[in-house]
Amino acid sequence: MQRIVAIINQKGGMGKTTTTINLKEQYYTQCNTYPYKQSSY
Repeated sequence: MQRIVAIINQKGGMGKTTTTINLKEQYYTQCNTYPYKQSSY
C-alpha cells in the first residue's frame, strides 16, 4: 500500500525538510527496512 504525505507551508524556515526527514526515518525504523542506500554528506 502506497502512502503520500504532504508537508506544505509557503513561508520559508518552517522546518519542512527537517520534519520530512524525521517522519521518513521514523517510518522506516518501525518497518525495519530502507528503500535506498543511505549516504553521508
